[in-house]
This record gives sequence, C-alpha cells and structure tokens, in this order.
Amino acid sequence: LFAMYFFMKHGPTLLVKTFSSSPSVKRLAGLVCQLMPLAFFYVVKLALGLSLDVLSEEGWTYPTQQAGNFWTLWTTYKLRDAEWSIVLAQIPNMFSLVLMSILCTMSGVLGIMGKFP
Repeated sequence: LFAMYFFMKHGPTLLVKTFSSSPSVKRLAGLVCQLMPLAFFYVVKLALGLSLDVLSEEGWTYPTQQAGNFWTLWTTYKLRDAEWSIVLAQIPNMFSLVLMSILCTMSGVLGIMGKFP
C-alpha cells in the first residue's frame, strides 16, 4: 500500500525530472506509475522466493479460481437467486457509482492526453 501511494504520488514528478527531455515520458508517466506497484509486488515476491499459492493461502491475493470455461462465471448464478428488494434499494447508489465512474474515466483520459481545461 505504501509503495502504491509513493509511486502514484511522487512517481510522475520523479520521472519527468529524470527524463525531462523526453515528451513520451511526460505523456506516459501516470500510466507507468500506476503499474509500478504491480511490478514492485512481483519483484518482492521473486526476491523472497514466494509462490502465488503461498500468498493466496496467507490472504495476500485472491484465492485461485477453479478451472473452467469462460462462461462459467456468467452461468454460476441465476437472476432468481438475487434478493430483489436489496437490489432495488441500491438503485440510488448505482447512479452515484456510474456518475463517479464516468468522471474518473473522463479525468483519466484528460490526464493522459494532457488537456485539462
């Protein structure tokens, strides 16, 4: 979590300072800094010699999914299994969630393109 915060907060500035003459670094610095925590995770995992199975058993990653077809995820549950009173009660929250997703996507695109108003 600390590495994720550090890379996303200070990473773009450090990259731009280090590679100030490269316009592509300025464009891709945000993306690189979002992927750095993932790379950091795998570097630490390899350095410590841990397997993903061990990390999954200890609760550091999601449990391994059973082998199956692509559509298994979509056919496991049925609509009749849903508690519809709860689904209907959450509709106002769904509108807020969709609005926030749209705003985050728009600001991310603007950030990557470097065209904030």
